[in-house]
Amino acid sequence: MTNSQTDQNEAKVFVREYILHIDNKDLTFKKLRISEKEIQDAIVEYRNQELSLQNLKDITNIIAYYCQVSGYPSATAYIPPQDLSSNKVQINIAFGTLGKVIIKNNSGVRDYALESKLNKNLKGKVITTKNVENEIYKINEIYGIQTNANLQSGDGYGESDVIIEVNKGDSATLTLYSNNYGTKETGRFRAGMSQSLSNIARQGDNLNFYLQDSDENQIDYGINYSTFIGNLKITPFATQGHYVLGGIYRNLGFYGDSMNVGVNFSYPVFLYTEYSLYLVSGFTHKKIKDYYLDGLVSNEKASNSVNLGIEGTYKGLENNVLSYTLNFTYGNVENDGDSSGFNGVNLGNFGKMNLNLSNEYQFQERLTHIFQLNYQKVIGGAVLDSSESVSLGGPYGVRAYLEGEGSADNVVSGTLGIRFQTPLEGLYLTPFYDIGYSWYENKEYQSENHYFMDEMGMQILYTRSANFYVKMDAARAVHRFKHDGEHRARVYVSLGKYF
Repeated sequence: MTNSQTDQNEAKVFVREYILHIDNKDLTFKKLRISEKEIQDAIVEYRNQELSLQNLKDITNIIAYYCQVSGYPSATAYIPPQDLSSNKVQINIAFGTLGKVIIKNNSGVRDYALESKLNKNLKGKVITTKNVENEIYKINEIYGIQTNANLQSGDGYGESDVIIEVNKGDSATLTLYSNNYGTKETGRFRAGMSQSLSNIARQGDNLNFYLQDSDENQIDYGINYSTFIGNLKITPFATQGHYVLGGIYRNLGFYGDSMNVGVNFSYPVFLYTEYSLYLVSGFTHKKIKDYYLDGLVSNEKASNSVNLGIEGTYKGLENNVLSYTLNFTYGNVENDGDSSGFNGVNLGNFGKMNLNLSNEYQFQERLTHIFQLNYQKVIGGAVLDSSESVSLGGPYGVRAYLEGEGSADNVVSGTLGIRFQTPLEGLYLTPFYDIGYSWYENKEYQSENHYFMDEMGMQILYTRSANFYVKMDAARAVHRFKHDGEHRARVYVSLGKYF
């Protein structure tokens, strides 16, 4: 063997072990919720191999990528100077910290309205995907804007700056629609419009109003205005609406109207791609008028109520989206002026809980399973005013029935469906099954006023998201309705145009 061959063999280094070291002070893999074992498993094929620049480059890329997809987008891995005589290689991992959040504002929204949504306490902390998402999504709560973001090197060692570009979005939208969702008492055929104006005061605010008329000249209208103090959204509102009385009044064709004024609040606890959570609350004052005997007799009431709850989404399962709302409402209903007719047990204090779940699971490219659950439960045994009760029937309930049918204080209803996206873009077919049960808490009502409804049907939807939609729901009851022994059937049609 020649001297040159001996020197070459002695120069070769075969790595027996890779040692991972975190640069950031006081950070450990456990605190970061990163598995060191999984990283070692990812680079195991490079053990007992000859050390080379290409191998080291591959290894640092693998480690950096693993840390980035584990929620640390600015993580890097590198090889520091070291003695390789022990056949061990140390690999350092640096988790980037937040330098500045720079907002490039081209939206027309005032700078302070955007900056007020940022968490100033994140500066100097390790950048995580969730923290970046939270900052971006909270800014994106503002109306009339579009956002995108990226990272760039910061001023200090190991720092990264988050650059959020905010551009102008739609400043106004208009929707015209018509449907046959109404009832005989309030008008079966309805048409209306909804107008939204964004960034009126350059605060990322929004003004929305709607107007609806029916073939019985029942006019519903409403207006609300949303603005922000930091991340708290405040929405005062006023609405005029009509409803059909249920329970013991339904067979007589009674109906009512309600003027509502109040304010709603919404605060995002966290907004991530995988899940979100809002705290919601509000106050509502209602002036209620129920009509009996074709309007010959009326009953005027007023109510005040407060609500508190949560809402959000969960996307932690692949191809699955769950939306949820849980709300508790407490209030009081009193006589308001001269009234005649029915002054019953529905006056006084009341409480109720509402739970709504909606889940969509795409199990095939064109097929999505749909599940919805709606639940209202009286708290404390009260009898609710008709404006607070829930209808089992209607276009958003058991669709073989009319709005107002099956109304009661306690209601549980659900929908199962399979949505098929046809080869024709924008055309969806959804066979569905609706089921529901409603009942009263108060024993005076329990014997007669409880309802079971179910039906099967088909929804056909054709939509161009930025242009128009046409929707038809056709349904027929599976079981006969207990009050008339008939298999109810109903076709709901709705169409709308976007501007």
